Amino acid sequence: PSDTLLSQRVQVSLQRTGVVASDNLQVRVLDGNVVLTGAVSASERDKILRAILAVPGIRGVRNQLEVQGAPRDPDLAAGIGA
Repeated sequence: PSDTLLSQRVQVSLQRTGVVASDNLQVRVLDGNVVLTGAVSASERDKILRAILAVPGIRGVRNQLEVQGAPRDPDLAAGIGA
């Protein structure tokens, strides 16, 4: 799938979890890889990563989020496949 289509799928998946890209969360898709930037809570970060990883066609996630508070799930802390 194209990056544009993957970006749309990511946005829909995030909306289903109640997380929406905003000034605090920026989501970009480059060559099938999602790049996350912004400041979020640890629980939001976990929801965001799970939602993105559920999108078919995503090759990896580069997690550059600033987490406010301690990480809850260390396996999700750095991203997957990036």
